[in-house]
Amino acid sequence: MLDALAQCAEKRCKNIIIGSSGFAEVGAEGETFQEKIREIARRNDLLICGPNCQGLLNLKAPAPVTFSPALEAKDLVPGPLGYVSQSGAFGYSTFSLGQRDRVGFRYVVSTGNEAVLDLTDFIEFMLHDEEVRLVAAYAEAIRDRKKLARVAELSLESGKPLIFIKVGRSKVGKKASWRHTAADAGNDEVFTGVCQQYGILRADDIDEILNFSTLFAKERKLPPGNRVAIVSTSGGAGVMMVDKCTELGLEVVELGEGTQQSLKKFVPSFGTTQNPVDVTAQIIAQPEGFKEALKAVLADQAVDVLAILITMATGPNAEQFAAEIAEVSAATEKLIVVSWSANESLLGKALELLDQANIPHLQTPVQAAKAIRKLMAYAGSRKSWLAQEKNSLHPPVDPHGGRRRRVAQWIQENQDLITQKEGKQLLSWYGISVIDEGMAQRPPESYEFVLKGENDPQFGPVVMLGMGGELGEIYQDACYRIAPLWPQQAWEMIAAVRGSVLLKGGIRRQKGDAPVLADTIVKFSQMMTELQGLL
Repeated sequence: MLDALAQCAEKRCKNIIIGSSGFAEVGAEGETFQEKIREIARRNDLLICGPNCQGLLNLKAPAPVTFSPALEAKDLVPGPLGYVSQSGAFGYSTFSLGQRDRVGFRYVVSTGNEAVLDLTDFIEFMLHDEEVRLVAAYAEAIRDRKKLARVAELSLESGKPLIFIKVGRSKVGKKASWRHTAADAGNDEVFTGVCQQYGILRADDIDEILNFSTLFAKERKLPPGNRVAIVSTSGGAGVMMVDKCTELGLEVVELGEGTQQSLKKFVPSFGTTQNPVDVTAQIIAQPEGFKEALKAVLADQAVDVLAILITMATGPNAEQFAAEIAEVSAATEKLIVVSWSANESLLGKALELLDQANIPHLQTPVQAAKAIRKLMAYAGSRKSWLAQEKNSLHPPVDPHGGRRRRVAQWIQENQDLITQKEGKQLLSWYGISVIDEGMAQRPPESYEFVLKGENDPQFGPVVMLGMGGELGEIYQDACYRIAPLWPQQAWEMIAAVRGSVLLKGGIRRQKGDAPVLADTIVKFSQMMTELQGLL
């Protein structure tokens, strides 16, 4: 292997894929061998994918450099999705399932142990490709937090979402990921906070990635808010979607009186004009009734997204529904998502008509609700990014400035011993207020927040905010962010803690000082960054 790499370098072959296994994932001896690969790559400026990977696929070229049997399928579908996986077999299985569902891929890359190039290198390359509209990833570990921040910034700036499956949440899962690709899965709570902070979407399974890809690849409208209206041919389907939307934090908006009056012209008495609107299967008997009902709901100013749920409309009726949805979609700027729960073989050309009109369609109401929620989450993150008029997810901090040198000397003078008294002095140097314990009185109706810092092995200085005392023990309510933080990020961190509602006050509870808390979080995050490695 090493001789082959040396020969590649001699022949000026700079791009190499190593599919072989038996490296860091098998233990110390394999890690030593893998480090020799890194050293050869550094000396000769080699770009290496792997080892322990299944190579890559470019569907536009087409250029398959992989041994995956997923390529045995006929008529592979190209498209706007870039996909990077640290697992070869699982990555190409995802691709294979996507091809079954006609989800178009631009690239598929298996990165394996990532001795030289890691998944963020490939993500960055894909985000720069004009034909890629979104990038998905299967990750067991994040090896470079700064590169992750860079691709997250590029995602928000370009309007191309990142969606991750991140495994290794449990103790057993962490061990399994190490045996698989020598990956340190890290703290999952911290990674969840990183995704929220960086605008990265998170999926639990393959279907969530494929469904979101279906939605985003066809729909170019980012919704301005989270208000959803539902029109269904089945009351049961409507209730199911309402439950999932509510669970996910989406607002199932109340339709205006004028909208409901318009709907009464088309909705039978045994249906309902309230959201979710149940037009029933009877609507098909009214010429243009279904189309007019959709137009009435879309005209409501309180609606950001329209979800259309169709059940057992088949044959010519299905094609009529699809044609009317396409006509309505062409006349609106609002997002329309269709859930069609029926065997595709019964639908004639209905789904083909939706595809031609670039209307996303999924199979179940729950799938539609999850995909819409992810799209709204990305829309909100991008809106915040563009509004802040900054080009970085983190504010600038000088890690080698005067305060750090002063604290380093102070710690040395105290022989690395920091008591409560010295800790308060340290906080005061960063402008963080401390309470004189002799004067502090805590009323029984009070509550407290805990602000904690730690140096995470993968992400460096991290800040945790949560409820303290009994409420913290009961609800385990906390969130994490990578330091340092902008003021807006501190406010978003407060909002992410469910207990922050207590800051609004109550009958027996004083209103909390949220601006002071936000300011303290920002200063504390600066301290954690400046003093990394000292504390």
